[in-house]
Amino acid sequence: MAAAEATKSGDNNRPIEITSEDIDRSKFSFDNLKAMRTQFPTESDTTLARFLIARSDDFTKAKDMLAKHLDWRKANMPVSKNDCLSEFNIGKIYSHGFDKMGHPLVIWRGALNVAAERDMDELGKAVIWWMDYAERIMPANKSKITIICDRTDMSSANGDIEFIKHIASYFQDNFPERMYTCIIYPSGFLFYGLWNIVKWFLDPVTANKVQPHGYLTGVQEFIADDNIPNHMGGECTFNFNPDDFQDPPKKEEAVPDISTLSVGGGGGGSA
Repeated sequence: MAAAEATKSGDNNRPIEITSEDIDRSKFSFDNLKAMRTQFPTESDTTLARFLIARSDDFTKAKDMLAKHLDWRKANMPVSKNDCLSEFNIGKIYSHGFDKMGHPLVIWRGALNVAAERDMDELGKAVIWWMDYAERIMPANKSKITIICDRTDMSSANGDIEFIKHIASYFQDNFPERMYTCIIYPSGFLFYGLWNIVKWFLDPVTANKVQPHGYLTGVQEFIADDNIPNHMGGECTFNFNPDDFQDPPKKEEAVPDISTLSVGGGGGGSA
């Protein structure tokens, strides 16, 4: 958790310690936040608020969701590059740049994913690695990411409903209130056929964050040209090199103010 948001044991009545502009304080009560502080004294107010919002400020449901999340995190984290090296090195998912609001971008290059060849376990771990990375570079006043689903040059061989279902559960169970928006471009006939299937696996809040665009101008509403990959029609010439990205420091070596990781499981919630 961020140092400024570190929980002070025994001081649950202190003012709310949230710097993120992405957290809507009207969607949770201070009483429930205080109750969550008692249950999870080492978690930041940002994390507690995210889980409360994901459960519509229902304390019991938020508490259960976060408890399952922490159990999952303890059993499965951290994820290293070596855990997902073959999928990581392809560059089908990576993080580079920010949207106009300052949210880190996580980019999915659909044309590099071949459903018949991908390793579901490794690809799932690669998603977690990049979510962790995006959270570590998150500006202090943000707590959400923007996803670009780059469908440039995709074919039917790249469509992967099973992976999308898998990732939908990751985001809804493990990263509540982490997604600002998901931009899908270009969105044509193949996408809408797939979307009519996939949207049933998402809760309504998450589904409403998905923004399909058939024209580049739709993408440009959210992202400046210098952060849109040039093969999509933007001006960003970034080329992914896996050697440029390293695992985060081990826990005992980590700087206290960079860890906002939130990966858990169970029950579904808004991404």
